[in-house]
Amino acid sequence: MTAYIIKSSLSLLLLFGLYWFMLRKAKLFVFNRFFLIFSIIFSLTIPFIVIPVNMQNDQLGNNITTILNNNFPAFYHYQNAVPNNSNQPYTEIAAPITASTTTPTTTSNPISTKRLTPEINFFKILSILYILVVILLLIRFVKNIFFILRKLLLSEKVVYSGYRIALLDHQINPYCFFNTIFVYKHDYLNNKLAKELLAHEFEHIKQSHSIDIIFVELVQIIYWFNPILVFYDRAVRVNHEYLADNGVIKASFDIKRYAENLINFISSNRNIPLTSGFNQSLTRKRLLMLTKADPNKLVDRLRIFITINLVVFSFLFLCFNPSNTKINNIDLESNIGNFKAITLSQINAEINYLPLTGSKVSLMNRIESMDMDVSSDFILINDYRQCLLYDKKGNQIAKIYQQGRSENEKGILLKSRFGPHNIIYIKSYDFMEFDYTGKYLKTIDFNKNKDPNFYFSSWTPINDSLIFVQIPNSSGHEMSKVTIFNLNGYPVYKYRNYKTLNRPRGIISSIDAEANFNVYNNHVYFKERLNDTMFYLNPTFKLVPELVFNLGKHSEPDSLREMFPPGRGNPLGYVYVDNSFQSKDYLMLDCFFSHNIPAPEKVPGLKQWWEEGKPWYNTTRVLGLYNKSIKTLSFSKLTSTANTLFTTGLYNDIDAGPRFYPFKQVNDSTFVMWMTASSFKDHIASDDFKNNNVKFPDRKKSVEELANKITDLDELILMYLTIK
Repeated sequence: MTAYIIKSSLSLLLLFGLYWFMLRKAKLFVFNRFFLIFSIIFSLTIPFIVIPVNMQNDQLGNNITTILNNNFPAFYHYQNAVPNNSNQPYTEIAAPITASTTTPTTTSNPISTKRLTPEINFFKILSILYILVVILLLIRFVKNIFFILRKLLLSEKVVYSGYRIALLDHQINPYCFFNTIFVYKHDYLNNKLAKELLAHEFEHIKQSHSIDIIFVELVQIIYWFNPILVFYDRAVRVNHEYLADNGVIKASFDIKRYAENLINFISSNRNIPLTSGFNQSLTRKRLLMLTKADPNKLVDRLRIFITINLVVFSFLFLCFNPSNTKINNIDLESNIGNFKAITLSQINAEINYLPLTGSKVSLMNRIESMDMDVSSDFILINDYRQCLLYDKKGNQIAKIYQQGRSENEKGILLKSRFGPHNIIYIKSYDFMEFDYTGKYLKTIDFNKNKDPNFYFSSWTPINDSLIFVQIPNSSGHEMSKVTIFNLNGYPVYKYRNYKTLNRPRGIISSIDAEANFNVYNNHVYFKERLNDTMFYLNPTFKLVPELVFNLGKHSEPDSLREMFPPGRGNPLGYVYVDNSFQSKDYLMLDCFFSHNIPAPEKVPGLKQWWEEGKPWYNTTRVLGLYNKSIKTLSFSKLTSTANTLFTTGLYNDIDAGPRFYPFKQVNDSTFVMWMTASSFKDHIASDDFKNNNVKFPDRKKSVEELANKITDLDELILMYLTIK
């Protein structure tokens, strides 16, 4: 709402300034009337009009639709991101913490603030105040309408020259309201009202000036806090008087005689609100305008021409949304077959291993589905059934969540994340908050409207009061693609969904709910699995597109997503960019290739994931490496081996350990993957390890020693990669 108020107020101010300096003293009464009313309507609607313009010179014409549609985060889904009605709005955002580039245990939250527990909800107070003032002004408006109608009903009425005249018993200045003129009965019956003065009121009626006055009054009621509208109201009324005076003069009345009657008649009686009538304070201005020489037509046309051009310029100034953000187009389609043996030394990487103790076997059962998060002090790991907390040395210190352990832990664990101050958020059937000891704190309800179709599984905290949530496009025409909620479960920011699907009915699909969140350079990056664009959240909470992944013919068509029931057709021929991890120089892409994996590279003796009876881990995924500086993309060559830690990822020529495939971004230069102790030991015992000629033989020996120390029953291994 703040953005709306600022933009509309700026428009009102600019256009009124244009009127004041260009048109106020000109005898362009009809044009001025149109211009003043247009300025108000224009200013009320201009905040909803956004014309995004990419100021870069990159040739991205084929992606302009994606860019345009994604630059509309929004107020009611159409305007730039602004606070919505919220039960607990945030009140401050502290400076972002700088991600460490040296240690793997740096927080992944881009914005850290002290926990917000405001005692006074100023947003709620201001909202109540606004509504109360609107109600009071509406009551006054209705009261004035009834006051005028009551006078009309109680007065004697006559018809003069085809117009209705209401004769009032008390002394007043003549005024009109819509099609009725109100005058003092005594003056009318004794012919004290000059014909010119009645003709003036007839002009108000013929030109429907009451409509303008009612419109401006209603706008002032809704926009009561904006003082600029007071000037518009006065300018509209003054221009009405000029129009009426001009109409009287054109009817062959003598200007001098009309001016004398105007001076002699005007009294100090107060005018009735919402009416058009004689006003003592405007008499001097009207007399000056009446006696002003007729302007040169060429000058008037020049004024109109300049005004229209300045209005167009104001429109462009207020509507254009220039962005200097460079949007890179990464061409995956033409590089699908570009496989290379990419080594860790080529990207100047360093490797560290961290065994986790006390995993108690159960965490290994779903190693391919495990999830992990890292703070400055702790490591959080879950396998859908339980969530374990480790210190930064790898020692298990608490079990935060275990399915079925208590009333609050009744559902499977979908995702767990650290918030600031080591608060832990867990998404199961409910969205819960725990402290680092495992103590349950509260459940947050994001579905305040009790929508039976509302669900989500991809989310991340962005500070200590806001949660960034992807909204699955289950219906095919969801209004929001992502929403930021506060910790009371109320939406604070909504971002428009541009992708519509022609689905016969809503589909609850896990693929629609898949999105990746990462933090780089203090920005939260967001990409949906089925969207070709990666965005980042800037400091003003605007969702900005930065990368477009061009999959071309390898992109899944909308027709498959629209199928019902959701059998997904045959997605095996399509490529998906599931996750992205970036450092200063590189972007690593976690890609699902499936049938696009070259046949010679498929693992002999292992069935693919869609075939039953054999493990599928690491047999369908390919790691892409995009060099930011030279803008080249290549995919890490696959290896024909039954060793699941050597099939895909970056070749480890540092210590001959597992090939590195990132699962999680820790900070701007550090990434992590995890594996079971047994698979790690199997790799060390394999020919892949033994035959690997590394650059640092002493480190290879250290890896062997580590494998001999660990047991394969109770430990997981974290493998950290840091790009120097």
